[in-house]
Amino acid sequence: MPDTKKLSPITDEAASAQFDTFHKAVFDVIEVALLTFDASRRITWANTKAEALFGFATGELTRTRMFDLLDPNDRELERALHSELGDGARTRVKDERRMKRKDGSWIWVRRTLAPLPSDATHKGVVLATLEEIQDNKQLAERLQHSEERYRAVTRSLPGCALLSFDRDLRHTMAEGDELLAAAGLNATQVVGKTIRDISSSPANARKLEQAYRAALRGETTILEVPRGGRFFTLQVSRMSDSGGFTLVYDSTGYRRTADALEAQTRLSRLLRRIAEETMRPGSGLSLLRACVEILCAELQLPVGHFFVVEGERLTSTDVWQVDDPLTRRPFMSASAGVQFAAELGLPGRALKQGQAVFCTDCGRDPEFLRAGAALASGLQAGFALPIRGLGEMVAVIECFADRAPPVTQELIDTLAIAGALLGRVVERGPLQAG
Repeated sequence: MPDTKKLSPITDEAASAQFDTFHKAVFDVIEVALLTFDASRRITWANTKAEALFGFATGELTRTRMFDLLDPNDRELERALHSELGDGARTRVKDERRMKRKDGSWIWVRRTLAPLPSDATHKGVVLATLEEIQDNKQLAERLQHSEERYRAVTRSLPGCALLSFDRDLRHTMAEGDELLAAAGLNATQVVGKTIRDISSSPANARKLEQAYRAALRGETTILEVPRGGRFFTLQVSRMSDSGGFTLVYDSTGYRRTADALEAQTRLSRLLRRIAEETMRPGSGLSLLRACVEILCAELQLPVGHFFVVEGERLTSTDVWQVDDPLTRRPFMSASAGVQFAAELGLPGRALKQGQAVFCTDCGRDPEFLRAGAALASGLQAGFALPIRGLGEMVAVIECFADRAPPVTQELIDTLAIAGALLGRVVERGPLQAG
């Protein structure tokens, strides 16, 4: 028969001591620093990890008071915390404290304090779990020092902004109110947010995330991002192991100047290439086809086409310069075999006026007769350029863009010169549709 007698609780001192020894051995194996202290702040027990943390030999830490390990300025706060734990007002406390080792050096420690159950012999005892965070603190202090230096640099460079970010790509600092305002942001909208939270488009977010991740690997990236009608240049670099920084400046003025210079260069190159083309041997039709290609290439236009004058009407040709025939197919089909009388449609108006005519919005211009086909082909704007040869109008070139380019006086003058040069081409022989 099995013994059904009830087990007696451990009550004798030897069994209790054996029980305590077993559990203390278990706590010594755990890779966490643990100690207990009583209501008088005397340390009553510490495992080997806690002794090593503070540089004490075995058994030495239990001859020490908790106050001896704390910064003297923290003692009043420690008394209040212990009182709250003892009264049951708080069941757990987590904090970070600067604590002193046996050799007098100081380390930063993250603590968790929790009261142990009381009995007749153990009252007001608190268990402390300790984790050294000295390296983290030093890293944070270096990062804060770096941020302060970068803030000072930003203040000395008006029109710039400085952002710092951590390893989660979350911004920890944003300095430069003037530039942030130009981008439609303020520091509150940036700090604590990721790049996806503040980017103006998914495409910008992807580019910036790649640059941020590259910075964490130690790579520096310089890129330009459009936002709100302006352009911003960003230099993204590594700051420390914990994150990086982004220096931002408004490059709109530079970009517009560069674009204007590039546009002037393209216009000059366009006239030079057309002039060179007019001196090559060949039929008027083949040379005009080549000049349509030049117009589209130098003005960065995806579609070019021309009509020839037959009597008092314009007749569409099968001469096209197209970047993507499949995408532009609706407009090409709507233009095939079409005839325009003078003053009708974009080419008819150019024929009547004898100068370049612009359409800045094909979908809203009531005089643009192929609006539906243009929009279906992704074309928004265009112009028609009449060609005069032997004293009369002989052709009209039309070119189209995905979005409306700025119509400048330089462009108008360049097209007028180009039209005169092209007139010399068509003097070589008649142009025929088809």
